[in-house]
Amino acid sequence: MLFSLLYLLSAIAYTQEKPFLSNIYNYLENTKVFELNQVEGHVPLVPYLTVDEALRNNRAKATSLLSLNGTWKFHFADTPEETPDKFFAENYNDKKWDTIHVPSNWEMQGFGDPLVLEQQAPDRWLWSYGSYRVVLSWPR
Repeated sequence: MLFSLLYLLSAIAYTQEKPFLSNIYNYLENTKVFELNQVEGHVPLVPYLTVDEALRNNRAKATSLLSLNGTWKFHFADTPEETPDKFFAENYNDKKWDTIHVPSNWEMQGFGDPLVLEQQAPDRWLWSYGSYRVVLSWPR
């Protein structure tokens, strides 16, 4: 009985899936993955809350629009292993991170090496990785 229970538990543990991205290079070098968790292209319409707001059509003053432009915390890494674990957690300490203006291109702000379109794609250890954080608050 004990042997059967141990066998069953070891079989269950063996068949459990590995955590997503446990081998980051299998994901990064998979040519079948073109995009993941991407939003389909769309028309940048603003959902105005009142007819008066819609008739004024002032995006900057729309109460239902939240711009993501601004200064964000930024962590640059040369390899996937150097990216911070669970940096997306609400209580993650990013005080030592750099800042970056969004929208932008991090190479143009001094992180990593700028790539030239005519160059051949570099090997995987020459790619770079960026992690972004910002606190957003929706006006009430």
